[in-house]
Amino acid sequence: MSAWAAILAGGSGTRFWPLSTPQRPKQLLPLAGDRPLLVQALERLEGLVPAERVLILTGPFLVDQVAAAVPQIPRPQILAEPRAASTAPALAWAAQWISQRDPGAQMLSLHADWAVGDDRAFRSAARNALGVAHEYDVLVTVGVTPTRNDTAYGYIVPGKPLGSARAVRRFVEKPSAARAALLRRRGALWNTGLFAWGVARFLGEAGAYARELKAGWPKLSAGDIAGFFSAVQPVAVDVAVLERTKRLAVVAGTFRWDDIGSWDSLLRIRRPDVRGNVVVGNVALGDLVRERAPRRGGRRGHGRGARKRTHTGDADRPGGAAQRARAAAVTHALYLLDPEPSPAWAPFAGARPIAELRAGAHLIRERWEAFAGTETTAIFALPHLAGFVEPGVPAVGPRRPVAGPALIGSSTFVPRGLAPPLPPAAFRLSCNGVTVGWGVGPGATWDGPQANAASVEVPGVVLHGAYDLVRVLEPLLAEDLGAWLGESDPIPAGSVVLGDPAWISVHDAAVEPGVVFDVRQGPVVLESGVEVRSGTRLEGPLWAGANTHLLGGPIRASAIGPHCKVRGELACCLFLGYANKAHDGFVGHCVIGRWANLGAGTITSNLKNTYGSVRLDVAGTAIETGLTNLGSLIGDHAKTAIGTLLGTGTVIGVGANVFGAVRPPRYVPPLAWGVREAMADAGARLTKEGFLKIAERVLPRRDVAVDDAIRAMLGRIYDWAAR
Repeated sequence: MSAWAAILAGGSGTRFWPLSTPQRPKQLLPLAGDRPLLVQALERLEGLVPAERVLILTGPFLVDQVAAAVPQIPRPQILAEPRAASTAPALAWAAQWISQRDPGAQMLSLHADWAVGDDRAFRSAARNALGVAHEYDVLVTVGVTPTRNDTAYGYIVPGKPLGSARAVRRFVEKPSAARAALLRRRGALWNTGLFAWGVARFLGEAGAYARELKAGWPKLSAGDIAGFFSAVQPVAVDVAVLERTKRLAVVAGTFRWDDIGSWDSLLRIRRPDVRGNVVVGNVALGDLVRERAPRRGGRRGHGRGARKRTHTGDADRPGGAAQRARAAAVTHALYLLDPEPSPAWAPFAGARPIAELRAGAHLIRERWEAFAGTETTAIFALPHLAGFVEPGVPAVGPRRPVAGPALIGSSTFVPRGLAPPLPPAAFRLSCNGVTVGWGVGPGATWDGPQANAASVEVPGVVLHGAYDLVRVLEPLLAEDLGAWLGESDPIPAGSVVLGDPAWISVHDAAVEPGVVFDVRQGPVVLESGVEVRSGTRLEGPLWAGANTHLLGGPIRASAIGPHCKVRGELACCLFLGYANKAHDGFVGHCVIGRWANLGAGTITSNLKNTYGSVRLDVAGTAIETGLTNLGSLIGDHAKTAIGTLLGTGTVIGVGANVFGAVRPPRYVPPLAWGVREAMADAGARLTKEGFLKIAERVLPRRDVAVDDAIRAMLGRIYDWAAR
């Protein structure tokens, strides 16, 4: 098997104007290191594809510059595209050119404007992709694990295994921030644009599916390249071929990858100084200057900040005004600040970061990440929660000073939409007069609320306690699930649908015949690995997380986290995940923590006989919730016995074991071991050894190994709860 490579190196020179120009576009600039991007792309192929089997496709006015930058490439292999027509015509020409000289060749396609963090891992992924393409006679794309909820990239949803690759289930192009967060949780990959295929197979698939190229094929076969480009419609290869073919696989790469498409991308691949400027070369920036400052006649500096000098004709330059707006935005690190522990946040305060509670279908942390467009750097929580261990949770530790640029969000706030432009200096986020976040600019430090900070109004919901997660559940679910519709497997055979079938979204779920989907009040979304037994009635808005089992009965208006086992009757409940309610018994308007287990016949009351507002009693502190419907708040690792009847507004602490009374008191303290009748005190306390032994038995039942880190975390939570 001989391998060739085609490097796409066109461009109009507008993305990094004024540094880049049509005569010197970004691929000829040293944006990701000390050598031009094109030179780095060629070096990346060393040991994989020799220079004599590399093609470079570029614009007709760039051939001389490209030849000078990479003299090792034979001049006839620098192909000048007669006109810019996107990637499908260019790669069809490259494949035709190679096939005429090496009919059985395999071909890599890559772009010249990437930043790659590990060339060795890149070559490994490319070699794997070539092997899969050759062995299975398929087209192969290389994906990488996303590092943020980027809305400018395409995402790949992998399907069934195919050797060392996977079939591609679907592409999702430029999703919303919330959709990007969902795709990441489902294991989607960024589509890097690194492709591999046999030239014969690619030309066959392009001929079968790329209707935009149909008019030009005779010209290409006859060697009339100008005629081919004139006859075809401009179209990306992803759209023309990859999204249509049935012979497509994805290989997962482990290299760091970034598409250098704007000034902001330099912040991700180069280290900024204390003011947030990225500088390359011998550049001096004054105290008040934060701008891109190209130096004429030599090496150029790339600074980035809030202001930029105007330039005559700027607004008329392609992409100029929009590019300036994007470049002016400040990229802030995101931190989340938990509240001080209070009875209102029982039974979850002290057992987990408040940011890791679920509000609708998303965790509070995930909502902040979608709002800010970045990953959370750290959660500031109670000291004993440092080192908190759960999949996807960032570093957790006590509050500390934060160097700017930084955004510090309150874990008691659920933001909606995307963040507005943020001031370059100190600011506070406000929602209806309530401060819900803070921020500082480059060179400053945040260590608490700052006087004279500019106020920025943001939309969202302020939470006053754990009970408010019930209040906001249905409206948030309706928003969340509506944004996820449009991508679904076929509705399973034998299902009964009440309402619009388009409001059902099923992703690799196993649904038995006889399941009712009632979407008249909202969508139903089932994530990958969900199993639904016959006889289950699913009433929207309803979300079931990955690998959850729905075992029968009516289940309505709920958000059920991953790896739960749930049987109806269930209404308006929120499960954090890994919980068990596998038996009959009505449970309504409840928040149920991780690793909670409700014994068969456990029933919750969610409405007072007086139809009045529900009042909580947490260790003697009365809390008026303002809610007419409120069931129970059940902490992590809590368990109820068979036939337990929980009164309206019951609070069960972390690790509590509720047995010994059919009607336990409305407040069960953490780590209780048995209870007496309602209105009486709890029984004994579970020992630390007993708490850990139970966890060591329970967690592996959901394939979670209890290692030293988890054991230490549980020990610290026990000590705090038992204090």
